[in-house]
Amino acid sequence: MVSYQFQDPSGNKHKLSFELDQIINSIKSMTKTKDPYLNYDIDYIRGKYPKDNINWLMLDKHDQRIFSPYEIIFDYRKSNATENWGTVKFSDADYEFPHILAEHKKSMVSDFQKAGKLFKGNLPCVRITDFNISPSGIPEYTIQKALYFDQVGTNQTVDYHILNPISIRGSEINSIREWDKAYLVKQIVVKRRKRILLV
Repeated sequence: MVSYQFQDPSGNKHKLSFELDQIINSIKSMTKTKDPYLNYDIDYIRGKYPKDNINWLMLDKHDQRIFSPYEIIFDYRKSNATENWGTVKFSDADYEFPHILAEHKKSMVSDFQKAGKLFKGNLPCVRITDFNISPSGIPEYTIQKALYFDQVGTNQTVDYHILNPISIRGSEINSIREWDKAYLVKQIVVKRRKRILLV
């Protein structure tokens, strides 16, 4: 059993407890799942970002180290600023889905609807556009309004083979993950905030 204690902004203290074996088994099961839309295999994903300094979510138990395909951007467990969850700013503009991915999004939404996965419809959702850590160690988030179908066209189908490959600077892009990396490189001189994917 692993337990963490934290204090919310109102001063109330809370305790979260987890069965480590259950978490490890869930991660192992997830990373072995064969999904044409999302490949959770950690070796595959790490291979896609060999030069990126990514803080992968990791669990240690005895001589066993388990990685999961998620990046930690702020670890509240290790922060001295536990009395504050951080600050949130709202973007003035709603999210504009990339026009170049519109055909892929339309195709994926159709597939998901046929599979009965979108019974709640195209509900509004929150998208993080920027993240920083203040000098005092407080996380600062900037968010904007997006729609659930935007996620279907990006994060939820990040590894699906695009029907009509996209060309960026002479390179053929065959998946959203590849597009994300190419787009990030293109925009790096502006700011990383335009990256739409969370690994």
